[in-house]
Amino acid sequence: MSSALSISEEGPAATYNVQLGQRPQGNVAIRIRTPSGLSTNPSGMTFNTGNWNTAQTVTVRALGDANVAGETVRIRHYVRDAESSSDYRPAPDAYLTVHVVDNDTPAIQVSQRGPMTATEGGSSTYTVRLSHVPSGDVVIYVESGDAGAVTIQGSRYGQEDLRFTTSNWNMARTVTVTGVHDGDLRNETVTLRHRVDGQISVDEFDSAASVSFAVNVTDDDGLRVVPRAVTVGEGSAAGATYTVALKSRPSGAVTVTAAAPSGD
Repeated sequence: MSSALSISEEGPAATYNVQLGQRPQGNVAIRIRTPSGLSTNPSGMTFNTGNWNTAQTVTVRALGDANVAGETVRIRHYVRDAESSSDYRPAPDAYLTVHVVDNDTPAIQVSQRGPMTATEGGSSTYTVRLSHVPSGDVVIYVESGDAGAVTIQGSRYGQEDLRFTTSNWNMARTVTVTGVHDGDLRNETVTLRHRVDGQISVDEFDSAASVSFAVNVTDDDGLRVVPRAVTVGEGSAAGATYTVALKSRPSGAVTVTAAAPSGD
C-alpha cells in the first residue's frame, strides 16, 4: 500500500492498492475506516491463502465541505478479528495519508449590488458576510474613498472593520453609510472598498477578491422653495405667494434673485 496520495474535493477519484505481506493460515478480513469528508469503495476486503499477495484496488473520493482550507487526514486499515485467522489478528493497523485540496473560493459577500444613494446628513445600510467558514478569524476592512463625504459605522470592533470568526462567519453584519455635510453645492460619488486584512486574518482568505461599490451623495445645500408650484390667473391682481429659504447655514451673505419667465 502506498504511504500517501492527494485528491481534490469533488474532483476525480484516486486509487491505491492493498495486499498482505505474507501468506495467512486462512481468511483475513480488512476493514477501512475513513475520516469525515472521504469515502472509499470498497469499504473492506478479504484475503485468503490463494490471493494474499494479489493487490486489491480501493477508490477514494473527497466530498465537498463548507470551509476553504485544505486538509491532511488518514485512512485506517485494520484486521477484523472475528472474521480472520488467528495469525493475522495481532497485525497492527495500517494508515494511508491523504492530502485533500479544497475546491472552494473564499469571497466577501456584500448585499449591495450596485450604487447606493445617500443624502448629506442621511444614512443607508447594507450587510457583509463571508462565503465559507474560515479556520480562524477574518477581518474585513471597509474603506471610504473620501471620508469627508462618506463615513462608515457599523462594527462593534471598530468604525471601519468587521471581524468574522468560525461561529459568526455566515451572520450578516450591518454597515451604516452616512453622507457628510459640506460647504459646497455639488453632488458627489465616493467608492467604498471591502478587503481582507491579510496581516490579522487566516491565510486561506488572503486570496479573497476585494469588493467595491459607489455611493452617490446628494447635496442638501441650496434653496428650499415652498410650495413647489402655485397657480396664478392670467391678468389677476391677487397673485400668489411662496417662501424661499436656504437649506443650510451659509458662510456669508447669500443673494437670491427671482426671475419670472417671459410671457407668451
